[in-house]
Amino acid sequence: MAVMLASPYFFKDSNAAQGWYTCTVNMAGPGWGTIYVQLTSSPTFTQKWFQAPTNGGKEVLAVALTAMNSGMKVHLSADLAVGAYPTIIALYLAP
Repeated sequence: MAVMLASPYFFKDSNAAQGWYTCTVNMAGPGWGTIYVQLTSSPTFTQKWFQAPTNGGKEVLAVALTAMNSGMKVHLSADLAVGAYPTIIALYLAP
């Protein structure tokens, strides 16, 4: 299972103007039928909420919880300009 968690988790969206950010995971969990992850990537954003896509919520939650429990950071790909809760395009553990 550790191999799966360390692997990148990607979501494809050709329309997304995405960026990459190295983040600290502040909080993560389910709510209202969606998985939410709160991330900080100073100075770009602080305690910003992101949502997992519907087809990969459990995998995103696994990566987020692993990062929190191990003190690791994550690499995030998301389009910050899309909505109040941008959808995570890719999330993986940072070395």
